[in-house]
Amino acid sequence: METRKVQQVGFSTLIVSLPRDWAREVGLKRGDIVTFNKEDGALKITPGIEHEKKELVKCTINADLCKEPRLLTRIITANYILGRDTIQVV
Repeated sequence: METRKVQQVGFSTLIVSLPRDWAREVGLKRGDIVTFNKEDGALKITPGIEHEKKELVKCTINADLCKEPRLLTRIITANYILGRDTIQVV
């Protein structure tokens, strides 16, 4: 059995590193998804499975239509917060 120390990052995020041997064994690399399941007070971690390829969401903004000061910045920021994959300003 391995033990790991819980570390705090930022104000409210706690992290625990994954054992390198296990990560290699299951083929995990930086940026991959893992799934957490709670079972009888324990936390089970499994390599994530991409069920479907996500459709990319693109947003096109016509800058000429943004007459108000700061409106373009607000629209770009809002689309970023909404998780748009591509924001194009024309």
